[in-house]
Amino acid sequence: MILKNNINTFWSSILIEELIRCGVGQFFISPGSRSTPLTVSVAKNAKAKSKIVFDERSAAFQALGYSKASGVPAVLICTSGSASANYFPAVIEAERSNIPLIIISADRPPELQDTGSNQTFNQQGLFGDHVVKFMNLVTPDPNIDPGTILSKIDDLFFKAIDRRGPVHLNCMFREPLAPTDQKFKLIKELPTEWENSSELFTHIHKEDNSIDPILVAEDFRNKKTIVILGDVGNNYIELPELNVPVFRDIQSNIICENNSTIFYYDQVLMLDQIDRLKPEKVIVIGRNLISKRLLKFIENTDITSFTDCDHKYDPGFRVKTKIITEYIDAANVISNIYSNDTYLSRWKKLDKKVEKVVSSMKDEVDFSEFYVSQKLQENMKYGVFYLASSMPIRLMDMYFKPSIGQVFLSNRGVSGIDGIMSSAIGASEYLEREIYLIIGDLAFYHDLNAILTLKNSKARLKIILINNKGGGIFRFLPISKSKDVFEDYFVTPHDFEFTNIVKQIFDNVNQVSSKEDFDDAFESFNHGSESAIIEILLNNELNYKQYQIVQNKIKEIKVD
Repeated sequence: MILKNNINTFWSSILIEELIRCGVGQFFISPGSRSTPLTVSVAKNAKAKSKIVFDERSAAFQALGYSKASGVPAVLICTSGSASANYFPAVIEAERSNIPLIIISADRPPELQDTGSNQTFNQQGLFGDHVVKFMNLVTPDPNIDPGTILSKIDDLFFKAIDRRGPVHLNCMFREPLAPTDQKFKLIKELPTEWENSSELFTHIHKEDNSIDPILVAEDFRNKKTIVILGDVGNNYIELPELNVPVFRDIQSNIICENNSTIFYYDQVLMLDQIDRLKPEKVIVIGRNLISKRLLKFIENTDITSFTDCDHKYDPGFRVKTKIITEYIDAANVISNIYSNDTYLSRWKKLDKKVEKVVSSMKDEVDFSEFYVSQKLQENMKYGVFYLASSMPIRLMDMYFKPSIGQVFLSNRGVSGIDGIMSSAIGASEYLEREIYLIIGDLAFYHDLNAILTLKNSKARLKIILINNKGGGIFRFLPISKSKDVFEDYFVTPHDFEFTNIVKQIFDNVNQVSSKEDFDDAFESFNHGSESAIIEILLNNELNYKQYQIVQNKIKEIKVD
């Protein structure tokens, strides 16, 4: 709907209309005054789907989750001042995870900049090089061809999709902000063919850059090759059985037949003399690999990286060849690789041995994160998981064997622990499915206000909150040996228990501290149709010792 009350609502309404025509499926709006023309334009457009989120930081992560699940940029709208600065953590995560996202910040007009005017600071270029494009839209003016605005919006949307990242549009408005009547005369009318259709003002096309999979695969023929599947966004691809070992990072949604997948590769790489199985060539599809052992193992090997955009991912400076293509093309390449059958069978034999140890240890260890992972393994054969950074995603990468029918999402671009619950809410709303969120106590604490959104949301989250009273991941790091500073400055132990706090807002909460309690609570938790939370209370140090028990048992396996 094109609004013509005044020049502000007119510009805003054609801007919002063009975004919808581009394919935007959701607007996340945080209320404010200066953004009134934009908000009104969304509210009055019957095709616009919108959600009000009071807290801009939570709104940004919900938009991130929505965009991650859909592959199409959601739009954030906020007022001037510090509001847009609250988007920063989610913008950085979107940039590093190659997630398209559109940020629209309202702003004061030029004459109020640098004057001490209320709720005003320099918003131009706020996100620096963490956005793939910044655009400062001039103050609405009837003496500017409105086609200029439409053309700029088309270019902005294309950049978000093509460069796989966030874009920022800063919109300056003078009064009146409300849709009050104020006559204006355009120097040039909207094209009637645009106004009377649902077509874009500017169609932007990019040439197909597909590759010949058979030709590329020739380089790996009869070589000891390992294929590593990393984060590939919302691309869900099933591969046939291969005859090369495939290491699937828990984030990857490229699924391979069991006969070639080395599920417990991270734990296999702990074994003595594993260097006997050093590859000659490595193929990495995707980005943001979790396992440090894996990154160390593939040092000094010939690595070919497949990615769908020109963003750099080479933390070890080992990539010899980088191929930018669609992930389906990369999948076709590895489907055409013929390698050494003996090499695959040696990896598979070790993987089976580790799996046998892992399966047998569930009943041997105390109540712990490891026990929880194996309980999920037994009971979760399909579903969508959102894995928080720090220990939850590492736990699942080490000990959870994914299967067809399971989808995994995470915020591993910069691996922050803020906004995880909000991201899961956004993803669930797009997918219209329940999501199992596995999250630690500190990440939950960072995003506690998202519970307010969840209560009034269409999202359905099954939240497994692992509360080990502090930063458990630091026990795995060298700093743990510095006893004089370790506990107080790194583990930072606390006595917070979240159940009583959350119950003031949200009813479906259980707290458990033993295997028996968890097993009982999980039954109703898993089969219920509404959002629910299980808070798992663990002893931080005892929990770490269970990891040691399992890993010491695995290390007894011999490499032939």
